[in-house]
Amino acid sequence: MKDSSLLQLEKLKGDLNSKIVLQITREKKNDIKSIQISKGNNFSNLLKTNYIYFISEGFVLQFCNDRTGNEKALDIYRPNDILGIETMYNSMTTLEKSLALTPVKLYAIPVKILEPYFCLYPSFLYNNLQHSIFVKKIDLLGTLLPGDQRILLTIIELLRSLGKTTNGTVYLPDFITHNIISLFASVSRSYVSKTISILITEGFLTQKGRFLACSDIDKLMNISIYFNNEYQ
Repeated sequence: MKDSSLLQLEKLKGDLNSKIVLQITREKKNDIKSIQISKGNNFSNLLKTNYIYFISEGFVLQFCNDRTGNEKALDIYRPNDILGIETMYNSMTTLEKSLALTPVKLYAIPVKILEPYFCLYPSFLYNNLQHSIFVKKIDLLGTLLPGDQRILLTIIELLRSLGKTTNGTVYLPDFITHNIISLFASVSRSYVSKTISILITEGFLTQKGRFLACSDIDKLMNISIYFNNEYQ
């Protein structure tokens, strides 16, 4: 699960990405292409090498197929994040896939347009690549945990990174479904539904319409230590 230092890196990365792209779009407007993606579309085939793609609006699920062919979620990209960092100098397309969880607006920026700005923003590449490496390392370490704990820690992570707080309760976006959680936790959707049902019955989570909510994330963190043994 992402710790506070990684969450801080995400903010620094997003702020810097926004700053550099704002300057590029202001100075090189005719070289930048805007792309609109509808909700639910897998748009991996639209992402070309030698480009980066700045997310102006919307949320994107990045996932891949593991060695057994099962889909595995890697991260959720949000406004100010960038797709294509790993392949900006690579002639081979990435094996990772991108799914629009909401309507998405991208700015496609050719690398040749981006390069002159590296001297003005020297930490741009470092921050984005460092974040990508950290996230993949955390995903790998997470596979060592029991299924119940992977589900629980996935929910906690999503609450911390995407949740919106209203009157002391943190709500997940409605695009965070049981299926999305199962892709992150590498378990079946039915396993996720069963675990969430237990957490709701025990009062750790609530379901309000389409939204999964939590009024005490720290309490969820505390039960994650022994959840697998306690709720068999």
